[in-house]
Amino acid sequence: MPVENVGEVEKSVTDVALDELVNNCTEEKELINSVINNIDDNSIFSAFPPVNGKIISGEGIALEMLNGCVDALKPTESLIVRHLANSTYHAANGYSSTQIRLVQKSGLGALDWYKKAPIQGEKTRALLIGDAVHTAILEPELFPLRYVSAPELDLRTKDGKKILSDFEKKNLTLARLVLKKEEFEAIQLMRDSALAYPLVAELLENGEPELSIFYRTEKGTLLKIRPDWLGLYSGVPFILDVKTTDDVHDFGKSVDKFGYHLQAAFMVRKLNRF
Repeated sequence: MPVENVGEVEKSVTDVALDELVNNCTEEKELINSVINNIDDNSIFSAFPPVNGKIISGEGIALEMLNGCVDALKPTESLIVRHLANSTYHAANGYSSTQIRLVQKSGLGALDWYKKAPIQGEKTRALLIGDAVHTAILEPELFPLRYVSAPELDLRTKDGKKILSDFEKKNLTLARLVLKKEEFEAIQLMRDSALAYPLVAELLENGEPELSIFYRTEKGTLLKIRPDWLGLYSGVPFILDVKTTDDVHDFGKSVDKFGYHLQAAFMVRKLNRF
């Protein structure tokens, strides 16, 4: 199906009943609050449009509306959502590679546990650093908006502690995470090291980060994937995932431990269908 461009609409989401939102998706009408910018010539979708689905913008989209859209997908149909918040993607309907791997290890009963189990509220420092590296490499324009380096201070003094506290509070209002100076420098070094590799730089010339892709299989199962980067290289579509590790020489062990190879296979299979 060709990419559809949706113009601006006058009515807000709060004025529209949920049933109407679902019908908008089911009947393939314009999606309220899902404005899509024209696909420019530099977009991957200008050369590689989805065959069985549509592309919508996820900026500000409510979870209920998104679920209405994905639930309305018919077998073999897909929906690509750009700029969707990570938390909304994870809360949306559909089975991800994480859940599929969980079933592989623990059986179908694990899915019910997965839905009901509490989620850790705050990310570990390692995950926060991983997110920052991801942003620095794939979304460099957003990095300074999301992260900032703490000033050099003597934290043994009251004045130093107060300055840091005020600095953190100020940046909290700007939704920016304050990183330790050594963390900030390490992230920049990892970014520069990755981009210094010619092939990596070339792979990141044409593509889009963090696309949320929903697909209903021939048998009706709703699946979802969110590749770090979907790009084109020499006219061939590919996926790229950014991973951090303590020791590159032991990365093979991390692949096996965290199931990265299964995640990659899952994404490639789904992308071949949309």
